[in-house]
Amino acid sequence: IVFVRAIVEQYPALRATLLSKLVNTLDSVTNGNVMCVCLWILGEYCEEADSLKEAFEEITAQLGEPPFLVHPEDKAAKEKAVAEAAAGPKIVTKNVVLADGTYATQTVYNEPKKAVIDDSTPSLRKMLLGG
Repeated sequence: IVFVRAIVEQYPALRATLLSKLVNTLDSVTNGNVMCVCLWILGEYCEEADSLKEAFEEITAQLGEPPFLVHPEDKAAKEKAVAEAAAGPKIVTKNVVLADGTYATQTVYNEPKKAVIDDSTPSLRKMLLGG
């Protein structure tokens, strides 16, 4: 992203195109430091009314509706998922009788299935709520 900042600074003719592409890719930014630089670039170089309006609309869409609080049920579901993931695999040991009549010990590892969470929360809102 520092490369984008340098190109936007050095080539004013490309600013409109680069800023438009940056605005369109804000939803895929997941790193907080990268998001900070993206927002700084947009704030620093959006000088035309159209690009400023486009950037503002995308940022407000990424932030979502106020209040910017974590709901208790969301927090409880997240803590439960983390606890299940931390539990690790379960080991089940049992004795079995083989075809020739001898006994053997069978050990089975069962890993808990990861819960598929349909999280459509925009990344900027996640970063804001996560601190």
